[in-house]
Amino acid sequence: MGKSSSLGPILLHHLDHLGEDDCDVEEMFEKTNSPEETISYMTALKDEANALFKLKKFSTAFVMYNKGIKCLCVIICAISDDSHMCEANLELKGLAFSLLLNIAASAIKLNKFSEAITSCSLILESNKRNVNALFRRGIALEKAYDDFKSAKD
Repeated sequence: MGKSSSLGPILLHHLDHLGEDDCDVEEMFEKTNSPEETISYMTALKDEANALFKLKKFSTAFVMYNKGIKCLCVIICAISDDSHMCEANLELKGLAFSLLLNIAASAIKLNKFSEAITSCSLILESNKRNVNALFRRGIALEKAYDDFKSAKD
C-alpha cells in the first residue's frame, strides 16, 4: 500500500453517502471502543458477507460490505486522534481496501458496474498499483461496454 496511500478519498466518499437508511451504522459504531475492536468487528462482518458471497447471495453480501465500509469510515474518523491509530492504520487501510474490493466483486455479479468502478477507483486513488482493483475495474468497464454495445444494436 505504501506510506503515501491515504484513506482520505475513501472516507470522504462514504461519509458523504451516509443516509437515513444507514441507522444501523450507528449501532455498529457503538459496539466498538478501540481500533483493535473495530478491526475485529469489521473483519467478522466481512467474513460473514464473504460466506454469503460464496453461497451466491450477492445482494445481501453487497449490502453488508457497504454497511461495513460506511461503519469503518465513521469509526476511523472518530478514533483518528487516538494514539493507537498509527499502529492500526495499515490494518484499517487493508480492511477498507478488502471491503471495497468485495463491494466491487459483488457489484459485478449484480451488474452494478458503476458501483464496482467507483469502489475500485477509490482504491486506486490511494494505491495506483493495486492489481485487484485494476482487474475488477477492467472487468466492470468491459461488461458495461458490452451492455452499451447491446443497447446500441
